[in-house]
Amino acid sequence: LEEKKIRKMLEKQNIAQGQTATQQEAQRMESAKHQILEAYSLAEFLEAVEILIEEDWLGKIDPLPGNMYFIVTFGDLTKEKFACNLSGLKAVARFLGCTLIAAIQIVSGPIVFTSTVFNWGMQAGDRFEWEHWHPSDPESSLYDWKHVKVKKLMGMLFLFCFILNGIFVLLDGKMVWFKLYNMLQYVERKTPNFDFSFLSNAALFFGAFINCWTVLWCSLASYVVVGASETPKDVLLDSLGMLFLYNLASIGSELGFVDADDWPGDRLGWIFQEMVRKDWEPTSTERDRAPSTEATMDSYERPCIKGCGRPAAEGRYETCCRGCGSGGAHDAECDEKEKNRRQEEKKEEKQTKETYEGGETQDWNVGGWIVLAMYNVTVCLLLLLAVVIPMLTAYTPFNKIVPELIDNS
Repeated sequence: LEEKKIRKMLEKQNIAQGQTATQQEAQRMESAKHQILEAYSLAEFLEAVEILIEEDWLGKIDPLPGNMYFIVTFGDLTKEKFACNLSGLKAVARFLGCTLIAAIQIVSGPIVFTSTVFNWGMQAGDRFEWEHWHPSDPESSLYDWKHVKVKKLMGMLFLFCFILNGIFVLLDGKMVWFKLYNMLQYVERKTPNFDFSFLSNAALFFGAFINCWTVLWCSLASYVVVGASETPKDVLLDSLGMLFLYNLASIGSELGFVDADDWPGDRLGWIFQEMVRKDWEPTSTERDRAPSTEATMDSYERPCIKGCGRPAAEGRYETCCRGCGSGGAHDAECDEKEKNRRQEEKKEEKQTKETYEGGETQDWNVGGWIVLAMYNVTVCLLLLLAVVIPMLTAYTPFNKIVPELIDNS
């Protein structure tokens, strides 16, 4: 009997400690939210996010993937001032490298496509001889199928897969962009002193444009790049080269100008989940900053001391039901409550993970609607290209057009 009393006392102590820890964590979260919304600039906002949000809060948070355009939006690209020392030189190299990446993504796709289709800037011996293709002649158009069936089929499959991957990348980028856009609109609405500079705005919208531009032009250029491949191995390598092009600006890409340490994607995901999606309202009085002990204790679901995994019944009860308390089976009413509780949890989890395009559109300005239209139009074009380009590749006799393939023939 004495051992039973001691065990019960220890269980109560553990519950009390859990309630206290939960209350303190809730107070820290509220305090962090207030301090984050006191930022005067995006750079200060990002610094507060990295310092105030604790690692333990990020367990069920979906991080926001980043790229160099998002880092520029927050004014955190160089970190160090330009100077004649190691840190300054590194900052200069990083700035120039990211500028060159943007230029490469703008011009590479159009140059590859136009130089081969229209023979612009090509030497005489490297020009594609499109005049050898007679589209009205089936024997001319299907010439490659008589000689390089395997490479032709593999090229078509890779083109279809490549463009589908481009659609996936674009839809994922669209979702992340609007999460970040709506986060910034929320911060601007909730923080009167917040300064959203022209440069940050330009970097954010330029990143969306580059994303659509690069994926679309890489999909067009893949027609001539993959079609001109000499062997199945070249088909694979050329396709990966095009993937490399439109992933250049991503965090952790093959070029090391930006990496995961430069982008607190998990913490920004927490901001979006806990503040933006819930439209969290900052309070003006210190009394409201920290929730009271009574409120926290009331909202805390005490677990059943029998260890069944269910919450204790409402009130001052320590078990979930009479049956569990007496060591038997759960009551029918308790089973029904548990079933409803699990259904609610699944519903909340589904709502949390659903695709999000920007939340409450009343925060949007005309730029948000333009970007939405730009993404939607680009996705529609890619869906069309996913059908047209593989079929066009099947009907194009590259062995009669590409100089290297003509020589091999």
